[in-house]
Amino acid sequence: MRSLFKPTRKVVGIDLGASSITLVEVLHKNRQHIITKAVREPIKNEDGLRNFLLGIKDSLDLKKSVVSVSVHGSKLIARVLSMPLLEEDELRQALKFEEEVYMPFPVEERISDFAVLKKGASEQLVLLVGARKSTIEEMVKPFLDAEIPLAATDISGICLVNLFDFINGPKAKNVSVLLDIGDQYTIFAIQKEGLPMLIRDISIGGRMFTEQIEDAFRISYSEAELLKCNPTEDKKKSILKAMEPIFYRLLEEVRVSMEYTGNLNIGEINTVYVSGGGSRTIGLIDYFKRFLGISVETWDPLAGFEIGKGVNRDNLEAWKYSLHIALGAALR
Repeated sequence: MRSLFKPTRKVVGIDLGASSITLVEVLHKNRQHIITKAVREPIKNEDGLRNFLLGIKDSLDLKKSVVSVSVHGSKLIARVLSMPLLEEDELRQALKFEEEVYMPFPVEERISDFAVLKKGASEQLVLLVGARKSTIEEMVKPFLDAEIPLAATDISGICLVNLFDFINGPKAKNVSVLLDIGDQYTIFAIQKEGLPMLIRDISIGGRMFTEQIEDAFRISYSEAELLKCNPTEDKKKSILKAMEPIFYRLLEEVRVSMEYTGNLNIGEINTVYVSGGGSRTIGLIDYFKRFLGISVETWDPLAGFEIGKGVNRDNLEAWKYSLHIALGAALR
């Protein structure tokens, strides 16, 4: 899925989350991949995003860089389809019929695209993506207002798969689940050989874990957020009990999606790789291990990258759990 890099190229990868923005600038120089900038800021609304972009614009070398932003949410559709071998124009026409099945909005309100992932002897694997035009227009408007040109808009699940393939190489040949738990959404992707087999967004995120603790202990949201990842020993069991209903809901969503792979005939899933700020939640990894019965582990998004001189290494380490999608976008 990853593009072939030019000998020297700068890419700004942006993860546009529900409550924050993560931006990384990566210099691709021959076989080196150097992080030259990394910023992460809370964003409350469109005005906040616009102000952030206006504030950082001058520090980006936009004449020599391309900007790639990831998007996600329930309003975006992504399907991997097995299609007969067709010429591009014929395939485009054939996919219009598939759009009618998977995209529940009128054709005049729709924006869509596709990419051929893999060709076989008689069939090809095709990624079909789509959304309402208004949804994409709302997402890109702050960038247009800040006069920041976008070279690409990628679905977050694709960014996850790209990064996993880049970092893990041979491991990517196995069928695995990538789970990025953000503030309000969890990005779910199944990959095989560096290709996305299934992508979906789950409307459950780390905020719901925090709210369960907030309600159970009748404390502020900020206090609950601290306890979610670093509980005191005397409160640990009570915190886990408070979060368990949301753990279970997320587990069931993941399990249903994993079971769907039986229809794809892609082989057995042997590992779930977890990322995102929600992956730091106490007890979550162990809960998934216990009920899924397979390996569940976190993974380092910085492997394979060098850190530039002007980048704060302590910040990168602190943000490490939340850098996966932005770095995947920067591999465009």
